[in-house]
Amino acid sequence: MIEKYSKISPEVKAALENTKAAIVSSFELYLPDQYEKAQAGRIVVKGNYAVLVIAGDNEVIANQGVEEAYKAVDAAIEEAFK
Repeated sequence: MIEKYSKISPEVKAALENTKAAIVSSFELYLPDQYEKAQAGRIVVKGNYAVLVIAGDNEVIANQGVEEAYKAVDAAIEEAFK
């Protein structure tokens, strides 16, 4: 998580996007389940905070899809930003 004193700059968000892209690329050829999880990663920006989240239960992703796996993660992020 990155915190700044004012709003999140485009450079910070771009850095998180680049980090996500590097992670996705590193999994692309040899860990298909982790690749899918990394592709579904989210960058959430709220006020002074930016969070890159790559998470999820592999079994839930396989059986119910990525969106279902992220429901609990998204709820936790929302709660943390209150």
